[in-house]
Amino acid sequence: MMMQELVGLCRECKKEIYCMEGFLTGVHTEDQTLLCFICSDKAQSTCGDDGASTE
Repeated sequence: MMMQELVGLCRECKKEIYCMEGFLTGVHTEDQTLLCFICSDKAQSTCGDDGASTE
């Protein structure tokens, strides 16, 4: 049986974040909030993006 414990909710989409067998199903951010992996990926892809082309 897999150990699963609800840790909290994603601050963006409110998806439940679990600790499953010692691994978090999301990201604990520097500002002490939680993000699911999808919202974390979105935040990282827009981080520092000013819309300027790099070509």
